[in-house]
Amino acid sequence: MVFGQTQYIYQMVYPESMLTHLVGRQISSLVFYFNSPPSAPWTCIGTFKIGTTSVGDLALGIQPTPPNTVFVGLMPTVGSGTTATLTITFSSPFTYTGGNLLLEFSNTIGVYKSATFYGITQTSASRHTRGTTNTLINFLPKTRFNVLP
Repeated sequence: MVFGQTQYIYQMVYPESMLTHLVGRQISSLVFYFNSPPSAPWTCIGTFKIGTTSVGDLALGIQPTPPNTVFVGLMPTVGSGTTATLTITFSSPFTYTGGNLLLEFSNTIGVYKSATFYGITQTSASRHTRGTTNTLINFLPKTRFNVLP
């Protein structure tokens, strides 16, 4: 997962089987864990959208944009080195009711600073587009889903 590029869309599908403990809960933020953080702060304005989907992977391409915009702003990184994180605090909570979860990140303004994240190999779980390039990725980033009490 690489953030900070201009005109960029990144989607990932979290299988329902990984999220059963979240059914009926309100997700208030997401935390992603850097393997290698950006060399300088990102200046991009990012947008995160979330929703459920009937597709189990992204093998057939980018999916329609999820309906719920939960974050618009600068990409906040905390810490340094392999303990650095990216925390996305939602503008309003998202109630997860079950199903595969589609998360989309996009940005159109900013300076590119490469970064990589910890995660797992997950067949066809992610896809990114930049300009006319559309790439399928067998990766799902390590993610903590914070929920309201």
